[in-house]
Amino acid sequence: MVHELTNSVFAPDNQLMLGNPDKMQFLACALLCRGDISVRDIRNAVIRLKSKRQINMVDWCPTGFKASYDIHKILPGFRDKDIIWLIEMINL
Repeated sequence: MVHELTNSVFAPDNQLMLGNPDKMQFLACALLCRGDISVRDIRNAVIRLKSKRQINMVDWCPTGFKASYDIHKILPGFRDKDIIWLIEMINL
């Protein structure tokens, strides 16, 4: 599931910028993850993205990706079905 969510943030329909992201070069990408997501799942999703070369990153920046995650805390009044996974992306 994490891989599908990570891919979806790079889909052109989910971008809040002008232009086609397939034809742009990016300096860096930050993935902000929230929910019941493990660090291993995030790492594997980023490795798959890098290996498929779906995102055109500048060649002089070796890492390109940074990821953070926050374990979802259950708030009073929420039910299990209300808990969702969330992945946001910030590009430079």
